[in-house]
Amino acid sequence: MKPFTLSDADYGRFWSYVSVGDAAACWPWTRSFNNKGYGRFYLSGGRGVLAHRAAVAATSGGASPVGVVMHACDNPPCCNPARLSVGTHACNSRDMIAKGRSLRGRVGPRGELGPNRKLTQAAADEIRSLRDKGFTHYALAEKFGVSRPRIAQILKGKAWLPMPPGARPFGPRVKELP
Repeated sequence: MKPFTLSDADYGRFWSYVSVGDAAACWPWTRSFNNKGYGRFYLSGGRGVLAHRAAVAATSGGASPVGVVMHACDNPPCCNPARLSVGTHACNSRDMIAKGRSLRGRVGPRGELGPNRKLTQAAADEIRSLRDKGFTHYALAEKFGVSRPRIAQILKGKAWLPMPPGARPFGPRVKELP
């Protein structure tokens, strides 16, 4: 991240865009946001910086922090310095995993038990069968209510792999009764 310095004018303007409240609560940014929900603050020269990084700079002499700024509250718009700390990317990644916000290494339901699934294993098998009968990717996507790229992933074996007979979909293991 490129270093920056807050001018006196930036300092006053910055805090006018933060809804300062109780010392223990989140202080939300009230202006523009990026696509991940983090506030964007524009310095006098027109350069945009993340609002939570500017909050740390504003409370530590005006110079931008070295490293990543982490939210203890996991609330991207929060600019309360008491809830922000400076750390490394590795530290931020460990924090993300510990709080269950990571897609990597997550242990959770997949396949038919996944929370975002639109298909079942039977539907994926039917897609393969219908493609062998001449259906186009477009027709299959329309029929099953998914995107054409998802159909391509299924047919290439990158999603919804064919299940061997007797196998169960991914998900929590359930002990079989005798």
